[in-house]
Amino acid sequence: MEDNAQEDEKEEEEEEEEEEEEEVWDDKPCRITRDGLFIGSMDAEANLAALTTNNITHILQVGEHLTSSHSNAFSYLHIKVEDIEEEDLVAHFPRCFAFMDEGLQSGGNVLVHCAAGVSRSATTCLGYLMCKRNHTLLESWKILHGVRPWVLPNKGFWMQLEELERLRHTQ
Repeated sequence: MEDNAQEDEKEEEEEEEEEEEEEVWDDKPCRITRDGLFIGSMDAEANLAALTTNNITHILQVGEHLTSSHSNAFSYLHIKVEDIEEEDLVAHFPRCFAFMDEGLQSGGNVLVHCAAGVSRSATTCLGYLMCKRNHTLLESWKILHGVRPWVLPNKGFWMQLEELERLRHTQ
């Protein structure tokens, strides 16, 4: 009986260590473009050393309850949106893209993040690649998924990106 209890305890410890490793691994910004566009989670935004190492100067926060960890060190823009299918994230793209361009054109680098770096920030970066870099949605997806394989915009955001692509091709 003691052997089984010890084995169970050891398995639980190993699982906890694996979970901790995943969380720590996600505290770094992921570079999307050579000129300095990054995506990440709120843990990446909190990691001052990684932000400094990557010459991040501008941080775009895309989420309802996010806070600025280093408000005196970086230029921030906070877009308050929820990760729900009904949210109109594309309506915020002009402000987001202007801020992102400002950061990149000033010679700095830009981090776009939401809570997990999966849906809202991914949608914003996909839109940027489509509108500002003239990529298709599929090309944008391949670029973003290549650097951050767990990105997954919610269904409503994905439909907005599809509509954006349709509108761009009819103009």
